[in-house]
Amino acid sequence: MEQGKIERALHAEVERSRELVNQTRDEFSFRISAIPTGVPMPDGPGYIRESGGAYRTALRAFVTSLRRLNEFLIDGKAPPDLMNHEDQ
Repeated sequence: MEQGKIERALHAEVERSRELVNQTRDEFSFRISAIPTGVPMPDGPGYIRESGGAYRTALRAFVTSLRRLNEFLIDGKAPPDLMNHEDQ
């Protein structure tokens, strides 16, 4: 795959992961705000834990995509999974 296509694919990956971080952050914030203050909910901790886990997973994917892009830009080394796809 040519250098320009690899860079575009990596930038797109960063943007997709950034959007997922924003979505999961918003969902986490919504879930936190939906729990009434002072009223214990039987499923409250699980509700929060689920959305917190999704947010952490999204953050890890975002960090990974940034690292992949930076390694390409700094070292010029394309990730192996992109080198194997000619049409991306």
